[in-house]
Amino acid sequence: MAEQRHGKVFAKWSENAPRVSIVFFYGTLLLLLYLTYLVLVPFASPILWAAVLVVVFHPVYRRLRHVLRGRSGLTAFLLTTAVILAVMVPAILCGRAYIKPPRNSTSSRGWRESPPTQR
Repeated sequence: MAEQRHGKVFAKWSENAPRVSIVFFYGTLLLLLYLTYLVLVPFASPILWAAVLVVVFHPVYRRLRHVLRGRSGLTAFLLTTAVILAVMVPAILCGRAYIKPPRNSTSSRGWRESPPTQR
């Protein structure tokens, strides 16, 4: 009698085995996709900006490559250097303007000391 009951349970489990495998597969796939998403999210903004720069500067690249007679390596180097300078120079100048202490300061910390108190 126990063998018959065991056989029925096993038969029922074996009928559901493909369904369990499919659910497990898709659950694992969703988990891996979510973890991949978490890894890639910090890089989304730089990748988007790189794509924008590629679209904007591709016509310049084609013209410069034509001027340099098809030397694509030199063209890529010059254009990459120009884009880096076009981004970094204003950023450095803005940073220096932000960090510079005010001209009217009397202290080295960048703010005025409070006036002496009268006794």
